[in-house]
Amino acid sequence: MKVKTLKDNVQVFGDKKGIILEVSEEIAKHWIEIGAVEEVKEKPAPKKPAQKKTTTKKVEKEGE
Repeated sequence: MKVKTLKDNVQVFGDKKGIILEVSEEIAKHWIEIGAVEEVKEKPAPKKPAQKKTTTKKVEKEGE
């Protein structure tokens, strides 16, 4: 489970606030209860907009 730290030194001395950690579910639930971390919700990958199909028009030259 991925969690984001809300305090310094949650898992290792020297860790800063805001680091994302991968821990077991049991540890994550305990840390959430004591208020040291918050769960990171994974967002689905953003969808790329479909490319517009363009047609090329041939320009006919007049008078040559």
